[in-house]
Order: sequence, then structure tokens, then C-alpha cells
Amino acid sequence: MVSHSTLYWSEWMRSQMSISFAAENLVNQEEPFCFIIPDSIALTAWLDPSLTAHQKLISHPLGVKKLTSVKITINSDKHLTDAMSLLSTHSAVAIERGEPPLLELTFDEGISEKNLDARPILPILLKY
Repeated sequence: MVSHSTLYWSEWMRSQMSISFAAENLVNQEEPFCFIIPDSIALTAWLDPSLTAHQKLISHPLGVKKLTSVKITINSDKHLTDAMSLLSTHSAVAIERGEPPLLELTFDEGISEKNLDARPILPILLKY
């Protein structure tokens, strides 16, 4: 069986780099695309916090340090793919159905009790 794929490229990617999506997965375009970068290859794993130049890359203007929760609200009644169900089941990402679509990212358990709401321009809410 021959499987066709579609390449995805964005401006932040190197010119020869792309992400391949199997055609079978593209039928679920109403479902969010999620990418998880393991700690072992994350930028922070390669940085040395004792170096001033690296501290600038590690620090964030909002003062946040760690992403502690991800919640995605989707407005689709379709069944989730196995990959998305697996993410949701193992608590990496909480997926809820509702209106309107929204990505909520919580940093440092929301200890500062502050919010940065990008709506209506982007469906993103940051809690920190």
C-alpha cells in the first residue's frame, strides 16, 4: 500500500527542513496538530544556566520558567485520533469540547495568578 504525504513548512524552519504528514492524518484537520519535544532534545537541555549568554535564552520577559499545563478546547464532535487520545489520556494535554476553540497554557502552576489573553486576535490564553 502506498501512502501519500503532505509536507509542512513554516518561515521559522530552515529551508531544507519540513514535517511530513501522512495523507490519512490530514482528514482530521479539525483536530489540533500537537508536537511534543522530549526534554532530551529540548533547547534547555543544551544550555548551561551558569553562562550569562545562556541565561538570556533561558529567561522569559514574563518571568515564567516551566510550562505546567496545556488545555485545548476544540469545537468538533468528531472522535479524536489515537495519537490525540493518547496525549489526553496520559495528561500531557487536556482536551475539551466547547466553543470557541482555545489554547490555554499554564506556566509555573499559575502561581502569580496573572493572565495574558490574546483573544480575539489569537485563541490563546496564558496563565502564569
